Amino acid sequence: MLETERLILLKPNKNDRDVISEILSSPKQTKYLPNEAPYSQKQQKEYLDKRIAHWERNGFGTFIICLKGNLRIKLGFVGFE
Repeated sequence: MLETERLILLKPNKNDRDVISEILSSPKQTKYLPNEAPYSQKQQKEYLDKRIAHWERNGFGTFIICLKGNLRIKLGFVGFE
C-alpha cells in the first residue's frame, strides 16, 4: 500500500473488477493499449487475474487508486511490471 495526502494505492484483488471494467471497456481509454480496442469481459478478467498473480509472484505491480476518504471510490490503476 502507498498513501498520499488524498489517495491510497492498494494491491488489486478480485473485488476490483469494477474499475478494471470501467477503464478497459472504454474505446478512449484502450485506444493506445496493446489491444487497441475495448477488452471483452473475458479479457478484463484475465487482465485483473494477471495483475493479482504478478503481485503474488514478485511483491510489486499494478495498484488500484482509491480516494483516501472513501476506498469505495476507485479512480483507476497504475503500476509497473
